[in-house]
Amino acid sequence: MKLLSRMPMLALACLLVSGACERTESPRANPTLDGSGVAAPAPVAAEARPTPILLLNTTERPVRLDSTYGVPISILPRRLELDPLFLDLPNPNLCPPGAECAKPRPIHEDIPAGESLLVEWNGRVNPGGQAPPPGRYILRVCDEAGSVCGRSEVELPATEIRLALAVDMRTSTACPLEDYAGQRVARTALRYATDPQHLGPEAGACDPGPARCVGPDELDRTLEALRSAPCSLLLVPRGRELEGRFFFPRPKGAEARESVWVKLDLDGALIEDVGWTYAGP
Repeated sequence: MKLLSRMPMLALACLLVSGACERTESPRANPTLDGSGVAAPAPVAAEARPTPILLLNTTERPVRLDSTYGVPISILPRRLELDPLFLDLPNPNLCPPGAECAKPRPIHEDIPAGESLLVEWNGRVNPGGQAPPPGRYILRVCDEAGSVCGRSEVELPATEIRLALAVDMRTSTACPLEDYAGQRVARTALRYATDPQHLGPEAGACDPGPARCVGPDELDRTLEALRSAPCSLLLVPRGRELEGRFFFPRPKGAEARESVWVKLDLDGALIEDVGWTYAGP
């Protein structure tokens, strides 16, 4: 069993989600997205409790993790009002904010078949450096290729967390977690769009309604049909990933329409999010 010493970590946030190191305040959640009509209550602060995370290799071959910025364990809040979080894990290549640091040296952790790796988590998450609000979370870790993964849905705080690494054969031609994934895409898109550098606070009034699940071969026809729609929210299953697209109204006289493209895994966790101007529909 390997033991990693504990030290602060923020660069994992930069690694997993584009722009995570330049945090902007999230817009107020559109209450029509969850149908409650009531603003979500503020998360309850919890006391940080050091929690060991045990990674068990249940395969018949070694598993290699890219630990250049720390062991790549992600955390997904099941509460939609919580924005993406990142575990404060040991990071051997931590670069202080504003500092000029050399290119990080690649670091890998190899877990032999049938053995385990113990990761010490201080019980805190970024941004904020505090304990996550009590509740249910999915914790997940994958090897470099993304083909061997371990996941577990846990109630935090916990005394110990175990993730059993196994070959992940999941694929989908439908939209798993359709309602949850749609709302996660909408919240992410609104967070970016309401930034003054993009569309500004007025974009927060955009309500696309329920997400539409569209197959890849139907995407072009659907985009054409939605050309005049004020706001649109689409989910596109792509095998091991789920693509989300949130389209905002076309500005008067403009040829292009602002959109945010979001990539999720099959658990609904953000893999990548990008804001850009899409030339249509």
